[in-house]
Amino acid sequence: MENNGKRANQVQFVGELAREPRVFKTEKGAQVVSLFVKGDTQRGNVYLPVRIAGELAETHIETLVLLDPGDEIAVLGELDWEKWEKNGETKYATRINAMKLKLPEKRPPEKAGSWESEEELPF
Repeated sequence: MENNGKRANQVQFVGELAREPRVFKTEKGAQVVSLFVKGDTQRGNVYLPVRIAGELAETHIETLVLLDPGDEIAVLGELDWEKWEKNGETKYATRINAMKLKLPEKRPPEKAGSWESEEELPF
């Protein structure tokens, strides 16, 4: 499998959300969602950070913010890594940059006391 002369880097990961999603904005104002997903292996659990950005984040932001730890999620993405300095030491971490998502169906809670018109009032 090749992509523009390079081997395709693709990973599919199915697991459960390990903590609540974190939403932040880039310097240019684009929304990014950060997830931490737990999967089971023969030797125990594995935890991977997932980064959702661009159109994928914009399309799914309303559902992503409603996810709870323990919700199942499937991610198709590209393995990537990041590097940073902490206390003079260079650190590295592997993450998945999401390209596709399969999320549980979540709907926002109904807004209590919100009515379309006076005719809909219960009294």
